[in-house]
Amino acid sequence: MKLNPSGIKTPLSFSFLQETNNTAVLSTLKKAEKEDRFVLRFFNPTETECHGSFTVNLSVEHAQEGTLNEKPIAPLSLENNYINVPLKRNQVKTVLF
Repeated sequence: MKLNPSGIKTPLSFSFLQETNNTAVLSTLKKAEKEDRFVLRFFNPTETECHGSFTVNLSVEHAQEGTLNEKPIAPLSLENNYINVPLKRNQVKTVLF
């Protein structure tokens, strides 16, 4: 199949998200179903409390905690594209950004 040149140069590798605390388990990173934003979902598989900590490698203006059906619940503190969310034992969290 012949493709027309696009004129867009992309890097050979790109990291969209970096996990800064490996206790929480990343389960989903996707585009939201009905809006132009991303959904980040992670959980705590341990019996103790921990934090889900992530750095997004793009400019993020705001982040919100959300429900499993991608409805916003509350704003989250966001500094230098760093997201840090406390997790109770065996808890799932959704972040919208």
